[in-house]
Amino acid sequence: MLSAAIFDLDGTLVDFHFDGVSAKKALLTKIAELGVDAEVSEADPTQTIFDKVYAKLSSNGASSKIEAVRKELYRILDYYELQASPKILLKENALETLKDGVALALVTNSGRKPADQILRKHGIEKFFKVTVTRDDMT
Repeated sequence: MLSAAIFDLDGTLVDFHFDGVSAKKALLTKIAELGVDAEVSEADPTQTIFDKVYAKLSSNGASSKIEAVRKELYRILDYYELQASPKILLKENALETLKDGVALALVTNSGRKPADQILRKHGIEKFFKVTVTRDDMT
């Protein structure tokens, strides 16, 4: 018998579509404003952009700035995710999949605010004993 399970949010429990093109452009603009020459482009996946920025800061002896830069970039992603959240739909059979009596955790690359908003909107926050978002990672 199943006693625990871990779920992802985006694409697993909900259909999550946000303006990724605009979000990425905003990220690149902010990176340039911050003066980080990380050789990133719109063709790079978002995680690659973050990795290149952190690597550049580390190699320039600016590791102490990584957390502040991360917060600025996450703020941009949160904005676009929150804009999309009213349109996000629960996937078919998602409610049936979430079982009472089974310890459930949610792990998502979404931000805390957007994830909480989506969970509340669909009334599924009550199923999860633990929720881990990108904001909980360092």
